[in-house]
Amino acid sequence: MNTSLIRSSSHLIRWPLGLLTAIIFLALSVASKFYAGPAQDFIRSSFADFLFVGAVYYFLRCHLFQGSGRTVAIFVFLLATVVEFLQLSGISKSPLMPHWLVFWIGDVFDISDLGMYGLGCLFAYFLDKSLPR
Repeated sequence: MNTSLIRSSSHLIRWPLGLLTAIIFLALSVASKFYAGPAQDFIRSSFADFLFVGAVYYFLRCHLFQGSGRTVAIFVFLLATVVEFLQLSGISKSPLMPHWLVFWIGDVFDISDLGMYGLGCLFAYFLDKSLPR
């Protein structure tokens, strides 16, 4: 029995490699939130967004989506865009919002984040295409 694939679809990446990639993206995203040094504002906000959508892409790609990587990238981009516009609505400033969730979704709307989400999704998609099946 071939246990190297989550599902029998040839569209899915090998789960150990995909999971490892997701964990690396997530670890770098968390580390960037605590970075103090040159360009810390860019790294803490924009680059963290770039990395986080990559982590979400790989978690979804390994465990949920049987479709193409393009579909996953579009879904992740749209999800991140919705979260960004929720920031604009001020929902993250609600006293009912848990602090850990505000840590991940942020509380300041920035239109440039949409560009970083797009770049992060594109990077994850093209990296996915280059990974062995």
